[in-house]
Amino acid sequence: MKYTPVGVDIAKHVIQIHFINEHTGEVVDKQLRRRIF
Repeated sequence: MKYTPVGVDIAKHVIQIHFINEHTGEVVDKQLRRRIF
């Protein structure tokens, strides 16, 4: 499965990354804590 990154939202405590699945067109959101990123 391939994902194309389309955006990164940098907030104070959580970074949210948005991807599009190339096969299904589904938008996927992942949340990471700032210290992990």
